[in-house]
Amino acid sequence: MSRSANAQLAWLSLAMFFGMTLWFSATAANAPIVEEFHLSTSQTAWLTMAVQGGFVMGTLISALMNLPDVINPRRLFAVGCVIAAAANAALVRADGVLMLIALRAVTGAALAWVYPPGMKIAAGWFEQRRGAALGVLIGALTIGSAFPHLLASASATIPWRTLMLSASTLAVLGGALVVTAVGDGPYVASSARFDPAAVGRVFSDRQTRLATLGYLGHMWELYAVWTWIAAFASASLGFTGGATPSSPAGSAVAFATIGSGAIGSAAAGLFADRIGKARVASWAMIVSGACCAAAGFLFHAPAPVLYLFAVVWGV
Repeated sequence: MSRSANAQLAWLSLAMFFGMTLWFSATAANAPIVEEFHLSTSQTAWLTMAVQGGFVMGTLISALMNLPDVINPRRLFAVGCVIAAAANAALVRADGVLMLIALRAVTGAALAWVYPPGMKIAAGWFEQRRGAALGVLIGALTIGSAFPHLLASASATIPWRTLMLSASTLAVLGGALVVTAVGDGPYVASSARFDPAAVGRVFSDRQTRLATLGYLGHMWELYAVWTWIAAFASASLGFTGGATPSSPAGSAVAFATIGSGAIGSAAAGLFADRIGKARVASWAMIVSGACCAAAGFLFHAPAPVLYLFAVVWGV
């Protein structure tokens, strides 16, 4: 890795960190939003799912229109940051649950133009040790996703609208960074045009099919725990540690869970280049799945035990 490539990765990772603060901004402020808008359980679930659903739609639109090849990935990254930031900031003026859900869906769709293009930008700078570079970048993504929980845990009285506007400001800054401080690498590759028939070809290949299904299972677990861990920790610590459900304790545990994923991402990227990507991914999913199965038994555990468990699961 050249010094130039390392510097570009550092700037890109910072931009990714800023941009992805939008992903869980509303989740971190879930309790006051639910209280103010009198959301039902199902409406709260839709509010949480809207970002993921929007991300899927945004990714599909990007593939159908071949956007990363039509538009420079750095500019697409910046556009995604700005659109997502605007939608997220508009939450402060929302007048009902439908607008809340719609704006979160738009945020998720726009973030589909941040995360995947960011991966392409990073890959363009690294021909060797690409796994380590992408691990660092995904680590920045996880820290960015966790950051709203850190803000929420830092102050029990922080208004949720302030949290939304802070995340949007950081996202705009991320978009500015990627177009001013990051350039196009020497190994930029063009993607193939979208081909619906490729779906059948992908699943006809056993190795690719297994990798895809493994990733789907991983993402099912990942976003479930990232969304659920704050409520779980608040209820658990409320029983043993005197915290109430509105306490920032749950957000602190959520930050530890999501943020520690940065350590796992960077380490996995480093080891993947040395001992194999499939082997590292398999062991990571085995440990993570075991943590998922054991989670219920940790309810009401002492705070230090819960934090240690959260970090292991996050990594």
